[in-house]
Amino acid sequence: MDLPEIRAKVAEYLEKSQLAVASTVCKSWRNSFAPVLYSEIRLDDDTSVPDCDTILKYAKHVRVIKSKGEISALPLEAFSQLQVLHMGLNEDDSDDDSEDESDDDCDDEDDTPRTWDQLVKVFRQNQGLTEISMTADCKIPTNVIESIMSLPTLRRLKFMSCRLGRKSTELLLNASHLECLTLHETEFAELDSFQSWRPSTTMKALVFADTSLGSEQQLEWIKNYPQLQSLTCEVDKELSCATFCKILTNDCVIVENLFVYGEQTDENVAKIIDSTSRLRSFRILGTDFGARSLNSCSRYFQTLTCIDLRHCPTLTSNLSQEIMTSCPRLKEFRGFILEARDILGIREGSELTGQTTGYDSQDWVCLDLEIFSIFICGLDDKPPEWQRRVLQKLARLENLRNLDISRHYENWEAKEDGLNLRLDAGLDILKR
Repeated sequence: MDLPEIRAKVAEYLEKSQLAVASTVCKSWRNSFAPVLYSEIRLDDDTSVPDCDTILKYAKHVRVIKSKGEISALPLEAFSQLQVLHMGLNEDDSDDDSEDESDDDCDDEDDTPRTWDQLVKVFRQNQGLTEISMTADCKIPTNVIESIMSLPTLRRLKFMSCRLGRKSTELLLNASHLECLTLHETEFAELDSFQSWRPSTTMKALVFADTSLGSEQQLEWIKNYPQLQSLTCEVDKELSCATFCKILTNDCVIVENLFVYGEQTDENVAKIIDSTSRLRSFRILGTDFGARSLNSCSRYFQTLTCIDLRHCPTLTSNLSQEIMTSCPRLKEFRGFILEARDILGIREGSELTGQTTGYDSQDWVCLDLEIFSIFICGLDDKPPEWQRRVLQKLARLENLRNLDISRHYENWEAKEDGLNLRLDAGLDILKR
């Protein structure tokens, strides 16, 4: 291995700032480090964008473009080796206000904006694209969707704040090579049924979030993907819940990451969990979680790595504590409230003596937690020792990367009796 090859290997481990400095040393170093430096272009408020001449010079090395806003300012036609493209389109870019959303034929009008024409060319000359994310507060023309779906290597596709016509929706339903599809705040043209489209065995992850599809339509779509491993969708009403449970039992039997939102009772949540066979990650939003749901979850306690219940006001402190003391492999836990009394094992009525029972330092077994979000409360008018002992419990979670112990709901009627985040109150205990 000669020096250029060694420098190319070293470049893979350097930060952007380090790559920029290394590129200025000499011509040979620039040839080794500049291609890696310009392999990714980000257009956001925190990142400086290279000038146009520099982009054109290193365009053949660009593999990733991530833009939160204007993308037409880039010389898009210069890129031919893109693998990842995240783009945001302004409403002005699309010139879509005059378009009749109910007319599917309007997707192919002759006055398609220049930005759409640019994108079609970009997709056609970057046949190695594996991931596309598009945010556009407008209707996406059919020819753009056709060019996206024709990419042979495309595996991950995300639409946000978009509108799709009938033909575009049919193209999505017939996609046979996608592995991950995310549809967030996306509007769809009405279709008679989703059941007649051919199933895809490649789809591994599907996300429906705030789309125009009703719960029943989402469930019909989900049935087309029998190999799903990760699923996010809305489930509401009794009929939808029963249908969803049947799909999990009979069709999507290997789902292990489940995110469900919609109004459901504790009993229905339990039924949904019971319908799964290999749960590893579980999130619910805007629904109940109580003793029945916890009992259904208990068979997965030894394998669960993520539980997100922060939007479940019915989740009591003692239920959260039971989860915390029962899941040894948990990496992420987000809950609602956690009483200091439950953390310390202090029985109600024994506060005056400070007597503890039930829990000891060995009971909090999920010591591998990396993300922990919950409002720790119940410290108002309690002895200062309570605060210190709670912090000592938290200090045992040595792998934490993110800790949030604040209130999550402004309208939640609870006392401001959380942890005192001051050094003289024992906060320095966490540095251990």
